[in-house]
Amino acid sequence: MPDLPGMGRSDPPEASDAATVAKQMIAMLDELGIDKVTVVGHDFGGAIAWALGLAHPERVERLVVINSPLRRLDLRRGWHMLAFNIPILPELAFTLAGGRLVEKMIHLTSKNEQAFDHASMDEYKASLRTIGAQRTAFAYYRTVTRRYLAHATRRMLPWGSKPAQPSRKVEVPTLVVWGVQDPVLPVELTSAMHEHVSNLTIKTLEGVGHFVPEEAPKALADRISTFIANS
Repeated sequence: MPDLPGMGRSDPPEASDAATVAKQMIAMLDELGIDKVTVVGHDFGGAIAWALGLAHPERVERLVVINSPLRRLDLRRGWHMLAFNIPILPELAFTLAGGRLVEKMIHLTSKNEQAFDHASMDEYKASLRTIGAQRTAFAYYRTVTRRYLAHATRRMLPWGSKPAQPSRKVEVPTLVVWGVQDPVLPVELTSAMHEHVSNLTIKTLEGVGHFVPEEAPKALADRISTFIANS
């Protein structure tokens, strides 16, 4: 269970787009001598899972994606993604507020605040304590929002580029699990996923916010186990 490049205790990535990080995950599998895997990813880990399923299907047996959209965003609800694009200000805020801001954001986006004990919260705070760690984390947000906005702008303009052919589909068996009370990534983001995923199962969890692995670990584990057994 690797920390994403630049997150936790991992070194920064070569670049912060999902396709590049997916290549690094393939390199890790090569180093470990692992051929095919079931990939489970949450949030940005889910974005990397989608990229692996699209670009490296020969290495992926199944995908399990948790509260992570595919080719859609709701920037009205996920306004923090835009805020993290403001130069310097996010780093300044996280440096001055310290762990208080990290704890506040986690509590605002989770339904079950009791899911985070002091040791877990201290790990989250420590991972964003330095300017370097903050910039690496924000780079993920900045990359995905800028690419999404650039793509949306090109499609809206009358002279904008239109895709010559339909977008490639995810072909590997895929389970999407979504905490319905996620305030920043609403469950409505799953509504068009069947257009982009050939073999898709969607399971929702009521009374669960964004942090599904922490808030509902048993329910999530049960759904993953059932999916693996039946696919």
